[in-house]
Amino acid sequence: MDAAVVPVRLAVEDDIPRLVPLIRAVGDRGKAAESVAMTSGLLREQSFRRSPPERSYLVAEVDQELVGYASYSLLPGPAADGPTLFVNGVFVLPRVRRHGIATDLIRGIAQIADRIGCERLRWQVDEANVEGTQLSTHLRADASRTGNEYSIRVSQIQQLDTGTP
Repeated sequence: MDAAVVPVRLAVEDDIPRLVPLIRAVGDRGKAAESVAMTSGLLREQSFRRSPPERSYLVAEVDQELVGYASYSLLPGPAADGPTLFVNGVFVLPRVRRHGIATDLIRGIAQIADRIGCERLRWQVDEANVEGTQLSTHLRADASRTGNEYSIRVSQIQQLDTGTP
């Protein structure tokens, strides 16, 4: 698979039936208990009915199949820092990993952040999540002292070379 041809786009309400199984897959891997409880109705309410949405989603699609997603939320910040986009989660189906899809999803969030005036992305990675830690390292994100919180300037993401993860 060529990562350059994997489109990343903002999820729309019609994606819900294909997006919910991906969100649940994260919970099935023991990553997030709230993922297991995700339903079509809950996703619709949280992401497509509220203004602003509780979480927004970008999706990656190959041959009309959703193969990955990234969810994010806008966090207000101190006046000096301005608002920040918090990356709630990134997931790519195991069979299509290592093709740059996760990086492309993060780039997509960075483009949104840039458009709305956010200078940073922030996220947390569970210490057992090897892929998440590898992605954070690949992105050259700044790690917190605890090692599981990361942040990166939007401008840094825009300058990244292409490649995996």
